[in-house]
Amino acid sequence: MAWSDPTERTRIAGYAPSEERTLELMRFLLAGSRGGRNRGRILELLLDCPRNAHEISRELGLNYGTVTMHLRTLSDAGLIVSLNPGRYGQGFAPSPVLRRNPRILEGLYAR
Repeated sequence: MAWSDPTERTRIAGYAPSEERTLELMRFLLAGSRGGRNRGRILELLLDCPRNAHEISRELGLNYGTVTMHLRTLSDAGLIVSLNPGRYGQGFAPSPVLRRNPRILEGLYAR
């Protein structure tokens, strides 16, 4: 089947074009770039419940600085959102796009 309208495919699939772009960015950040495995582990934790950098660091056994770097990358990409202003104890949760598409994490990075 040929698509006459380039946005038709995304409309039929249930994704807005900006959501599809976000999903492609997520695929790149998790499967196509260095650090993707840890970013995926962080997203899985956040899908379970919101957390701050210290909790993520402790639960995953990662350096706090590494976690904050990954959180900044995920936040800049729009995959997570900050729950409170400021820096101390800042909590993070998955973005609405990720909450709507949690299965996208399956199979994107080697465990």
